[in-house]
This record gives sequence, C-alpha cells and structure tokens, in this order.
Amino acid sequence: MPSPVRCPRALTDIDAEWLTEALQQRYPGVEVVATSVVDMTQGTSTRMRLRASYADNGAATPPEALFAKSAFENDFRDMMTSAGIYEAEVRAFTELLPKVEARTPALYASAVDETDGQFLLIMEDLVEAGIRWHPPGGPISVDDASKVLAGMATWHAPFWDDPALDAHKWLQTPQQSSAQDTTKMFVKFGIQILKENWADSIPAVVRDADDLESAFFAMMASSSAAPRTLLHGDPHLGNLGLIDGDPVFLDWQVIRRGNAALDLSYFLTMSLDIEDRRAHEQALLREYLDRRTTLGGGEQDFDALWASYRAQGLYGLLVWAATPEVMQPSTVSGPYVTRALAALEDLDTLRTIRAL
Repeated sequence: MPSPVRCPRALTDIDAEWLTEALQQRYPGVEVVATSVVDMTQGTSTRMRLRASYADNGAATPPEALFAKSAFENDFRDMMTSAGIYEAEVRAFTELLPKVEARTPALYASAVDETDGQFLLIMEDLVEAGIRWHPPGGPISVDDASKVLAGMATWHAPFWDDPALDAHKWLQTPQQSSAQDTTKMFVKFGIQILKENWADSIPAVVRDADDLESAFFAMMASSSAAPRTLLHGDPHLGNLGLIDGDPVFLDWQVIRRGNAALDLSYFLTMSLDIEDRRAHEQALLREYLDRRTTLGGGEQDFDALWASYRAQGLYGLLVWAATPEVMQPSTVSGPYVTRALAALEDLDTLRTIRAL
C-alpha cells in the first residue's frame, strides 16, 4: 500500500506545505496557507485537532477544522505497530469504509509508512460537527443501543460471507490476532487482574475456572469461522457518539473479519445496564437480525445468532480487565468489567464455549 504522500515523522512536519500536498489527494488545487494545533492528546495513538486556512483560489476545500491521528512520541507506538493496528485503520478508511452506510468520520487525507508502521489520518473534526459523547463507561439507553445495532448491520450486511473480504490479507481474523504476543500478554494479564482485583465480586463460574485462557482462544477460533463479515472489533462507548441523534462510529484500529456476534456481544454486554441487557438483549438482537437481513446480510436463524452471541463474552471481559490506567481510567474499565462478568454468568458463556 504505497502512500501517495510522505508520512510525517513529527508534529512539526504537519505544516502548510505538507498539508497542501496531502489534501490534494481529494481536493485538487487546494492550497493551505497556515495551520495550527488546537489541542493534542495521547492514547493508543496521538490525537490532534487542527485548524487550517486556505488560499482563496477557487479550489474546493475541506473544513478549516480538522482532526488528525498519528503516533508522535507515543508510549504505545511500538506495541501498536507490531500488532498492525495503525496500518489497519488507514486501510479501513481507504479500502472498506467507503462501502459502508454507517456514519463514520469523513476522510480528507492519509499516509502510511509500511517500513515502520507510522501513519497519519486527516479527518472530519466531529466536535465541530456537534457530536454528543456517551457518558464514559456508560451505560447506554436501550433506544440508543438499538440505533448502534442498526448501524452495525450496515457494515455486517454488505460483507456477509463475501469471499472478497478474504482478499484483504492485512485484515486479520480474531484467531490470527489472538496469536500475536500482544494479545497473549493481555489475556494472561486480564485473567490475573480478574482473580486479584475482582475476587469479591467475580462469579464462582469464573473464579473456579482453570481453563479461562484456553476458553478464550477457543472462542477466538469460533469467532473466525465462516460465515465471516467485517467487524469493528472495539465498539465500546468511547468509540461511539451521536450526531443529530444518529450513531457515529470511530476508531477502526482493531477492524477484523469474523463472526458478527463478536461486535454484538462486545457492545451489548458492556454498554447496557445489567438489568436493561437482561430484559432487552434478545429483542435487540432480533431487531438487528431483521435489519441485517433486509440489507442483504444473508439468512441466519436467530437461535444460531444467539448461540454465537452467548459464546463471545470473554473477549471484552479480558481485554478490559487488562487495560491499564494509562490507557483507560478505571472509572471506564471498571463498569465494563462489572457488566461483562454479569453477562458471562447470565449467558453461561464458558459452558457455551466448551460445547463449541
């Protein structure tokens, strides 16, 4: 995937000259005369809000407010690069998301260096677009959850059991990603944290299990079996927002090809209040299945979807149990883990995995 423009190595490289060259990928003739950084934060990537001024030369221009993602002086850069997630997000926005109806940030320019994984995305500033964020750590309302699942159907349906998806060799299955050292480390650490920090609230079915690690990898294998489709891979509430009441889906760094139930379980079991999930999850999944089928997403019996959904709960649980404070505060990860533990017991997830 050769990049049409050189990939910036530092924040100072994103000057008017570079931005002009980059934006001309989609805006021929545009000329940036000045650019500035409004603010910058660090997470698994470097996130920047930019402001650009353009020459009045008649060329079409993107908005003055821009949002950029890269990995400048980022503590997690080496780990994330080795996992391939930076390149994956660039490819998601350039190769796959243009085919999806769901609302995602508009892409204005991109660059990636395949030699070391450095990347840059220039996108729509959703703050300027009026995005409303969900409360950190949730929970989400049942109505909003229904809208999110309808959005998921718009990327699950067009890629449903599509052999063309397998042609994207960079697009890993959950099983392929679970073979990486980073994932193995997270799983071991997640199990350790659960049994050390959650001893008073962890269900007996989890506390007494001696096969959580093997169950996790069996689940990841099952979530990679056909029929596969496109997965967001990380649809927690921090990667979702609302504009004019409709969901917006952000941060496609963990994009995968696999079982749709992985997205569904990850989102519903951690985002809904426990009692709301118990009362409404089956109805929500039926709505989703109807929506996906209407969009051409292939026939699937509800019982088959329900069984797959019940088997996916270890994924979000162990990932969020292992998430360190420097990546996400415990005020976010804690509620996710609490809800995921309840779902694991309610849905008899370990027994379901063992029966696969």
